[in-house]
Amino acid sequence: MGSLCKPIVVMDPQVVNLGNDRSICPGTSAVLDAGAGFSGYQWSTGATTQSITVLTAGTYSVTATRWGCETTDNVNVTVLPAPVVALGPDATICAGQSHTFDAGACNGCTYQWGNLTAGLPNVGTGQTYTTGTSGIYMVTVSGAASCPGRDTVQLVVNPLSAVSVTIATPQTTVCSGDAVTFTSNANTAGSAPAYQWKVNGSNASNGNNASFSYIPVDGDCVVCEVTSNAACVAVNPAISNQICMTVQTVVGVGLSVVATAVNVCEGVPVTFVATPVNGGTSPTYQWKVNGISVINATNAVFSYMPVSGDQVTCTMTSSASCVT
Repeated sequence: MGSLCKPIVVMDPQVVNLGNDRSICPGTSAVLDAGAGFSGYQWSTGATTQSITVLTAGTYSVTATRWGCETTDNVNVTVLPAPVVALGPDATICAGQSHTFDAGACNGCTYQWGNLTAGLPNVGTGQTYTTGTSGIYMVTVSGAASCPGRDTVQLVVNPLSAVSVTIATPQTTVCSGDAVTFTSNANTAGSAPAYQWKVNGSNASNGNNASFSYIPVDGDCVVCEVTSNAACVAVNPAISNQICMTVQTVVGVGLSVVATAVNVCEGVPVTFVATPVNGGTSPTYQWKVNGISVINATNAVFSYMPVSGDQVTCTMTSSASCVT
C-alpha cells in the first residue's frame, strides 16, 4: 500500500508598512494606516483597527496578522514647534479711540491678521495691529517650521454719551440779605463727578457740591460746571443753564392815620383814613377801638360813632416783598 503525501504550501507573508516618519504641527493630527489585507491588527496604543489617528509625538507600532503570520512596523511622529501667541484679554475702548494688539516678536515669523466678525481674512501683516472697529480678531503667526500659532481677541467699542447738567432754585427774586440755594441735576456724570459753581464767571469757594447756597446781590448770574468721571463721555465738562438773580432792597413799612375830627359832639360819626408807607399793591388793614378789632373794618378808611375817650388804632400789613 502506497503512502499518501500532502503538499506543503509556503505563502509569502505580506509585510506591513507604515511609511516614513511623520512631522505634524501642534493641534493637527496624522493618520497611520497599516494597509488592507490583514486579518488582524494590534497597535501599540491598544487599537485594533487598520488605521489610527495620532495627535502627539511618539513612536507608534503595529503588528498585523495574515494566515497566522505576524508582521510588525513602527513609525516616529514628531510635533514641530509653533510660535506661542498670546494677544491678552479682550479690550474695550470708546468711540473715536483705537487699540493696538501685539502678537509678540518672533524671529523669521510671518503674521496675518483677520477680522472674523466682518469676514475679512487678511487685514494686516505686521506684529501689531491697530484698530478702532469692534469685532473679533485672529492673528496667525507662522514660524520657521511653517507651523502656525493662533490667538483670537475681541474689541468692544462703546458709543459716547454726552454729559449735561441743569440747575434750579425756588425763586430768582429775593430780598437783600436772603440766602439762596441752587440744586443741580447732572446726566452721565459717573459715580463721582466734580462740581464747580460759578458766580458771574468766577469760581465760588464753596461751590464744589451738587448744591450751592450763598447770599446774592442784584444781577448775580450763577452756573454750574460738572466734570464726569464716567467712561466714554462727550462734552466733558458740561456747563449748566444760567440763572440770574434779582435782589430787592429791604424797605421799612410805615402807617399814618388822620381823623376828620378828634373833638366831636355825641352822636356825630368820625372818619379815619390810613395812609401806608411801602404798603405794596394790596395792603391789608385791621382797625381797632380800644384794642379790640372791629369786625369788617379792613379798609384804609374807617368810620364809626365814637364815645368820649375811645382810642382808635390801625394795623397795616404790607403786600410788598422786601419790607421790615
